Amino acid sequence: MAEKSIIQAIDRNNTSCFKWDARLKVFGDSAVLPMWVADSDFAAPEEVTRALKARAEHPCYGYHFASEDYWKVVTQWFNSRHGLSIDTTWCHHTLGVMHGVMLALHTVIEKGDKVIIQSPVYHSFARRIRAAGYTLLENRLLETDGQYNMNFEELEKMMKGGAKVLLLCSPQNPIGRIWSREELSAVIALANKYGVYLFCDEIFADLCLWGKPFYGILSLPEIDREKTLMFSSCSKTFNLAGLHFAFVAIPGRAIRTDYCRIEDALGYDTAASAFGLAGSEAAFRFGASWLEAFKRQMEANVVQLEAGLRDRFPEIGFRRPEATFLAWLDFRGVESDPKALQKVLVEKAGLGLNEGSGFGPGGEGFARMNLACTSGNLEKAISGLCRLKSA
Repeated sequence: MAEKSIIQAIDRNNTSCFKWDARLKVFGDSAVLPMWVADSDFAAPEEVTRALKARAEHPCYGYHFASEDYWKVVTQWFNSRHGLSIDTTWCHHTLGVMHGVMLALHTVIEKGDKVIIQSPVYHSFARRIRAAGYTLLENRLLETDGQYNMNFEELEKMMKGGAKVLLLCSPQNPIGRIWSREELSAVIALANKYGVYLFCDEIFADLCLWGKPFYGILSLPEIDREKTLMFSSCSKTFNLAGLHFAFVAIPGRAIRTDYCRIEDALGYDTAASAFGLAGSEAAFRFGASWLEAFKRQMEANVVQLEAGLRDRFPEIGFRRPEATFLAWLDFRGVESDPKALQKVLVEKAGLGLNEGSGFGPGGEGFARMNLACTSGNLEKAISGLCRLKSA
């Protein structure tokens, strides 16, 4: 039953979803095939829909809180699947991962302090860090033939130069890397050496493909627990972003106390969403089989894109992602100028993708494609890309 719910085509038009209904505003063309916003065109698990319906039938939508039993369900999911040992007392709900990240930054540093990100990376990192008045440092990843690695030499210089926080994306969006145990240990060693806070966005942790292992930051014993925070959600895993329910795990007692104090001072110690609680709990309780089927579909989509580009347009570079449902496409052999690339993608290919420069230095000449779509729409996208041959 779960498999059937995944593969059915879901018409999302006229539902006020960004991906489909904002095409004219974002791309200037309401007819482009949208493969940008990182949500899915597949139905969420049926158990989630049933739980939301059941909650809606209780006609009182007042203030709610995440109970101890709720956090037991959440921590059991993460502890069993990712080798963690999260205690329920560490967990605090947030409206979204970035909401938690920004609140945590406000807790531990002051305006003007330096925050490191590793570009190309999720575009909200840079935009929100700058908007909050912090100094952004971009530790650009090293890329060779589509393979990305961390630049540890530059990272150490930044930390030695007074950076206060490293915001890590693990698995990495948009490139799809799963950081190895050795890479994470090297990051932790540097953070410990220079007293840097380590914030880890692990929202794609459940979407590791082909059985590749994921190493949650809180599973590594060498972390400084007073300076390490993990942020996550089931929004990417089960297509529940619209429920606006995420969480932060804060193992350190002192920083946890400060976080709650700042949360209260800023008026963010809000009641939890009744529907966010109901939907996410159902997903964590009953969604494991659905998730495995969804990952198989994503693996098939990756293989389909890989074969389509190899056989029909090899000038577009593509390396198979280790995690996420995102493809990081290299158009440097076709068109490297960001504005010109976006223009031909929309006007010639008929596609709405995330142009790569928005992910920071190193993204120029690339674009991110969302593969959480039907095989039919993916084939349309591949055909659209092939029209760039004559662009």
